[in-house]
Amino acid sequence: MSGLCLAIDTDITVAINELVRSEFRTLDGLQLLNESALGRELITTSSYEVIKSAIERHDYTLLHRMDHANSQKLCELALIKSNMWENKTEIIVHILPHLFDRGLNALIEKYANEWAPYTGITFHFVDTLPAEIIIELNGNSVHSSYIGKNALQFSQRGIATMKLGIGVERQLESIRRPILHEFGHALGCIHEHQSPASPIQWKEPVVIRTYGIAGWDEPKVRHNVFRQYTKSEVTNSKFDPTSIMIYPIPADFTQDGYNVPWNTQLSANDKVFMRKAYSVI
Repeated sequence: MSGLCLAIDTDITVAINELVRSEFRTLDGLQLLNESALGRELITTSSYEVIKSAIERHDYTLLHRMDHANSQKLCELALIKSNMWENKTEIIVHILPHLFDRGLNALIEKYANEWAPYTGITFHFVDTLPAEIIIELNGNSVHSSYIGKNALQFSQRGIATMKLGIGVERQLESIRRPILHEFGHALGCIHEHQSPASPIQWKEPVVIRTYGIAGWDEPKVRHNVFRQYTKSEVTNSKFDPTSIMIYPIPADFTQDGYNVPWNTQLSANDKVFMRKAYSVI
């Protein structure tokens, strides 16, 4: 197996602290957030009252007194808000100098912007730093990306935030798929096969052995394949086997023969969810 992606996860504590710092400072801010919370009832009536009290008293320890269900929703909201690029119409991208075909740069820009109609954000590519997303190309089919605006803490220091292993690829679908996938991560998406709604029953020894041939050790496989996000971590609770964000799954990887092909385009649900997440009508 090759050409798969390592997503770099968000820390929940960091996400909640950022949410408190940026959103829970005033009652007006809380009201705006409540009205635009992705239409997912992430702020319930009871949690709204707790947050309101925390703001009025300037005592954010009150947030820890929510019941479990509301705490889970708060975690989910925090992760969504921490990953999404708010109030943006353009994200600056720089591709580090490389020795591969320069035509790849144009393809990266073209395919990355297939997300634009569903997010309202255009990726603007520049020839020099600084940039908000920094891409490093390789010829080893190694892909990775920080999730959403978590990239900023690295790009602000000139460090690559995305790797695209398309340097020696010649087939357009083999170039387009990882670009769409990695820019999905860059916009805030997680791996779909790790959704808590996933029905996949893995044959773990087979998967571990197969990925091992490609150089992945067992902890890496467990983190990127088997590990399921909790409901408080996901940005979309509906499992979508046609998503660009899912790994291909051969039938011999599962106990019941369940399989997923190499998806090469944005699914209908990818588009619907991102429209909702970025409030694009």
